[in-house]
Amino acid sequence: RTRPEGVKDGFEWYCQKCHSLLHRVEVQLRSIVKDLPPLFEQFYASKALRTCAECGAVHPGKE
Repeated sequence: RTRPEGVKDGFEWYCQKCHSLLHRVEVQLRSIVKDLPPLFEQFYASKALRTCAECGAVHPGKE
């Protein structure tokens, strides 16, 4: 089945301590191999994106 043009996929990261949403990004994927790594790299590289606004815990990033 072919996906309709313009459909976006959402990716979410959650706090490991309190399970609150840390970061969400929506993108129209054209290639999983090419499009996903930059999204993960952006999250892992940013302490601000990995810091929970609810409890202050910092996601450990790439393990």
